[in-house]
Amino acid sequence: MKKRSLVLALLALLFGGVGTTAQDSERADQFPQTPNEYQHVPTSLLPLAKGAAQAVPLNLRQGAISTGLEGFYDYQSNGMSPGWIMVNPANSDEIHVVYMRSDDGSSIENVSSSRRVGHSVSMDGGKTWTPTTDVSGEGTRLGFPYVGLADFGFDLQPLVATHGEPGGGGVRTLFYGRSGQSFLRLYEMPRPTADNVTGADNGGPIWPSYVPHPSNGAMQEVIASVSPATGQPAEALQIGTPDFDDVNIVSWKNLANPFISQTSGGRYVIARSAGGKIGVVYHHFFDFGGDTIPIIRFTESSDEGKTWSDPEIVVFQQEDESLGTNENGDIDTLTPGSSLDFAYLGEDPQIVFSATVNNLFRYQSIFHWSRSSGQYQLIATSDVEETRGIQTHPIATWQPGGVMGLGYPSISIGDDGKHIVVAYMAQGQFPRNDSLIAVASDGGFLYHRIWMVGSKDGGQTWGGSNILQDWAGEDSDSASAEYPSLNETCRVDGESDDVIIDMAFQARRHPGMYAFLATRPDNSGDALRGPIEETFQYFQRTPLSPAMFDSPLSVDNKEDVSNSLSIATSPNPARGLVAVHYSLEKRGDVVVDIYNALGQKVKSVVNEHRTAGNYTKNLVITDLTSGTYHVVLTANGAKTSTVLTVLN
Repeated sequence: MKKRSLVLALLALLFGGVGTTAQDSERADQFPQTPNEYQHVPTSLLPLAKGAAQAVPLNLRQGAISTGLEGFYDYQSNGMSPGWIMVNPANSDEIHVVYMRSDDGSSIENVSSSRRVGHSVSMDGGKTWTPTTDVSGEGTRLGFPYVGLADFGFDLQPLVATHGEPGGGGVRTLFYGRSGQSFLRLYEMPRPTADNVTGADNGGPIWPSYVPHPSNGAMQEVIASVSPATGQPAEALQIGTPDFDDVNIVSWKNLANPFISQTSGGRYVIARSAGGKIGVVYHHFFDFGGDTIPIIRFTESSDEGKTWSDPEIVVFQQEDESLGTNENGDIDTLTPGSSLDFAYLGEDPQIVFSATVNNLFRYQSIFHWSRSSGQYQLIATSDVEETRGIQTHPIATWQPGGVMGLGYPSISIGDDGKHIVVAYMAQGQFPRNDSLIAVASDGGFLYHRIWMVGSKDGGQTWGGSNILQDWAGEDSDSASAEYPSLNETCRVDGESDDVIIDMAFQARRHPGMYAFLATRPDNSGDALRGPIEETFQYFQRTPLSPAMFDSPLSVDNKEDVSNSLSIATSPNPARGLVAVHYSLEKRGDVVVDIYNALGQKVKSVVNEHRTAGNYTKNLVITDLTSGTYHVVLTANGAKTSTVLTVLN
C-alpha cells in the first residue's frame, strides 16, 4: 500500500488554498524576487577574478562581525562546519576560527583549484579580528578545516587540521600550528589507510576531526575518511594518534569493521568527555541485502583510543510509529540525514542530527539523542506559521539535496552541566495574500536563516526555536545566513541566567553556486548552480534569555493540571507534525488521546506502561482538519489535558 507523503500533503496545503495547480506551482511568478524592503548592498553577480577588489562585508544583525575571511562557492555543503570555532576555556576573549575559502571566483574550475584554509583570531571577545588567509603559507590547495587549541608545553596555541596535497604525492590529512603571526606545517598523516588503500584521485584519509589527549596536549586523536575511487568498496573510518614530539609516520587503524564503520564524507564528529572518554558519532550508508540504509552510529574509547566499543546504533532508516500513520494505516518512515554534531555533557554523549519523514528533503527536522535517555526526540521541525524550513523552490532552480530545507545542527553544552544549545539553518518563506511565497534571490535560490533551540535540563525537555541570524532586518543587508558552528561550551551567567553562545557562520548576499549539482525531479537535466558570489565568515556572541529554554511543559497552556501529571504540545498552533510532551511523577499505565471539539476521540497517541520521567511523542497530524482539539493524559487515576490548535 503506497504511503501518502507528509511533504506532498504539506505542499498541497500551501498551494491548494490559492487555487493553483501542480503545474502552476512550478511557474516563475510563484517565486518572485527577494523584496528589497531592506538595505541591500549592490553586487555585480559577475565572477570575481583573483586579485579583484574585495566586496564590502555585509551589515548583519545581532552584532555579527566579519572575521576577515572571505571567498567564493558553497563547498561547506560537502561536509559540515562544527569545527569552525574554538574559544580558549581559560580566556573567553580569545577566539579562534577557521574557514574554507578560495582566492579566484572567475570560474568553477578556478574556485576549486584556489581553495584555501584561513584562520582568524580575536583577543577582545570578537570585536576585532586578525586573519591569516592561507595557513599553508605556500598556496597549497586545502579543505575542510577543524580548529582546536594544543598545549605544547608553554601555552595553548591554535592547531588547524585540514586536508591537502603539499608537494604532490596524494591528498592527506595535515596539521598546521601557529608560530608567531604565521603557521607551520607540523605533521602529515600517512596517505594510505590501515588496509593500504588510497581513495579517489590518489587521496588518503581526509575530512579530519580531532581532540587533544588530556595527558599530553601535543598528541591528538584524529578521525578521517576516504573518498573511494570508482569501483572501490567503501573503507572503514580511520583513527590515528599523531605525536608532534615524534614526527615519524604513524599508521592509521580502522575504527571498526568496514562493514559497520564505512567512510562517510566528513559526516562525523569526535569529542572528549570530562572524564577522558573519547566518542565518535558518524553517518554512513549500510548495504542491507541490496537496500542502502542510512545509519547514525556511536562508538567510544575509555583508553585514549587504543580500543573502541562495538558501534551502537543511534538511529537508522525505519518505520517509526511515534511519527504517526496516514489514513491508509501506513507507518511513516524516519530517515536520518548526514548532518550531525556531538558533545559530552559530563560523561553522557549528546548527539543532534537532521532527519526526514519518508526520505524527502523538502521536509526535515532536528532530533536529539543521549545515552541516558536511550531514545531520540524531535526538538525542531519545519513550521509554516514560523516560515521555517519548507522547501518550495521552482523546479528550474532545484537545489542540491545536500542543501537542506532544515539541517546542519551544531551543539554547545553549558558550563553549568545543564544547558544545551543547538543551532541549525533553515530556508524561509514569508506570507503574502494568504499564501506562502519563498524568500528567494533574483535567480530563485532560497535564503536561509539560523535558528536555535535549547534545553535547560540536560536534554529532557526543550524550548521553542528562536532566530539567531535573520535573512534581513531594518538598517541591515539582506543575506543568506548558513552553516552555524557553535563553540562546544557555552557560558551561563550566574546573575541573569542568560546563556552566552559563541558562533561562527557563513553569509552571502545571494544564495546559489552550490558545490554539487542535483538532477531535477522531472529528470529533465541538472539543476542550476546560480552565480558565483563572494561569501564571508562572521562571528556572533549572543546572550540567550531563560525564556528561550522554557519547555512547553512550563507554558500556561495546560488545563486541570494535577500534581503528578503534566502535558503540552509544540509547536502550538501546529501544522503537519506536532510533539506531545508529558511528564509522570510515578510509574503507571499511560493513555494519551486527542479529542475534537465535540468530545469525540480522533487519535490515540500513547497506550502503554511507563516509568516516572519526561517523555515526548512525535505525531503526524495531517489527517486532522483545522480546529481546536484537546490532548488528554490519563495515568494512575489522574487526568490532565492541554488545548491544541491545528492549522491544516
